[in-house]
Amino acid sequence: MKIAILGATSQIAKDLALSFNDKHSLVLYARRPAALAQWLSQVNLQNCTFRDLSTFTHNTRFDAILNFVGAGNPDIIQQLGKRIFGITESYDQMVLNYLHEHPDCLYIFMSSGAVFGDNFSTPVNNQTRSIFPINNLQPQHYYGLAKAQAEYRHRMSDYNIIDLRIFNYFSSTADIQSSFMICGMLRSILEGRQFVVDATPITRDYVGPKDFHHMIEVLLDQHKINTAVDIYSRSPISKDLLIDYMKDRYELKVLMRNAPLHAATGVKENYYSTNLDAYSLGYSPTLTSIQTIFEEADKLIQCN
Repeated sequence: MKIAILGATSQIAKDLALSFNDKHSLVLYARRPAALAQWLSQVNLQNCTFRDLSTFTHNTRFDAILNFVGAGNPDIIQQLGKRIFGITESYDQMVLNYLHEHPDCLYIFMSSGAVFGDNFSTPVNNQTRSIFPINNLQPQHYYGLAKAQAEYRHRMSDYNIIDLRIFNYFSSTADIQSSFMICGMLRSILEGRQFVVDATPITRDYVGPKDFHHMIEVLLDQHKINTAVDIYSRSPISKDLLIDYMKDRYELKVLMRNAPLHAATGVKENYYSTNLDAYSLGYSPTLTSIQTIFEEADKLIQCN
């Protein structure tokens, strides 16, 4: 297949490009093509070219377009603030305009579990409603609402579109300086200091490059489809259990505190999905959350 990857400097997009292993013909688009060129000079990808995102036009035929444009890092989400709405909409509309000219093309939009807003007292399922405080929107709601608005646009169209809701993704190529909990743990391990953690109980479901690649390949096989799909591992993990595992495997030192938890997209107690509709499409995860974390963390620690 000939595939366009938009926002190809994102870590998850680069992981996917490597996972494809030249199976598909890739055209990587980025707002920072120089950074993409530098990365490509360091990896072994043959069936791949790159372009400035501003050069994307209707003139090139693609079998599929994968849109990673946006912000997956909570620090960047905070920096963007309200601008996330314009960024998300403009590039999404660019692809919708492309689909108007090429209606047979499949569009996979990287959405987020954050589309459900503040509705995470329990894990989401296929009946869960999206809840946003529309009269009192706060910065932590902007990212999820921007993704939700994109999903609304997609459901109102007749194009071949799959919104892939990503809840938690972790790989050995993660920016260890980011504010993700896992990266904070790994920094503490590498620096030999205590990991300071909030006592708020939370549960997360982590997928890594292997299962993410498997999901994308499954979605690329779909035809005449317009829907949203949640990605999931074989099983989620609570923060307390994760800390215990990290103590045993990496001798993580932990300082628990009672201060309230702050998160760029709001506190989500059970940030994962029990909607297993992707099974009917052919997706079957191979790893649990802790297996993903160990597999990727071992490699990250070895590289640092």
